[in-house]
Amino acid sequence: MVAASTMMLIMSVASTAMAVVGAIQEGKAAKDTADYNAALSARSARLSENQATLVRQTAMSNEKIFDKEKRIRMGAIRAKGGPNLSLDAFASTMLDEELEQFSILTAGENTARAHLAAAENSRAQGALGLFKGEQAQSASLLAAGGAALGGASTYIGKAQKLPKGNPLRIS
Repeated sequence: MVAASTMMLIMSVASTAMAVVGAIQEGKAAKDTADYNAALSARSARLSENQATLVRQTAMSNEKIFDKEKRIRMGAIRAKGGPNLSLDAFASTMLDEELEQFSILTAGENTARAHLAAAENSRAQGALGLFKGEQAQSASLLAAGGAALGGASTYIGKAQKLPKGNPLRIS
C-alpha cells in the first residue's frame, strides 16, 4: 500500500501537469479563435470593398441615365419655349439639373467611402484580434511555466519530508 504522503506527492505532480497542459491549451485556443476571427474580419473587409465598388458603379450608371434624361428634358424645354424662352428660367432649370446630377455622383461616392472605411475598420479589428490572441498565447506559456515552478517547489517541499528509503524522497 502506498503511504498517504507519497500519494499526496503523486497527486501534486499530476495536478501540476494538468495545470501546465491546461494553460498551454488555453493559449492555443485563444490563438486559434483570434486567427478565425481575423479571417472573418478579412472576409468582411473584402465584402465592404466589393460593396463600395458596386455603389460607385451604380452611381455612375445612374448619373449617365440622368444625364441622358436631362438632355431630353432640356431639349423639350427649348423646343416648347421657342423664341419666347426665358433664358433666366432655362439657366435656372439647367442649374437645378446639373446639381441633381452632381448629387447622384456625390451620394454614391460618400456611400462608397463609408464602405471602404468599414473595410479598414474590419482589417484593424482583425489585426487587433491577432495581437490579442498572440498575447493570450504568450501569457498562457508564462502561466504554464509558473504552474510548473510552483509544482516543482511543492514537490521538493513534500519530497524532503518523505521517510528515508522512499524512492521519491529528495535529500
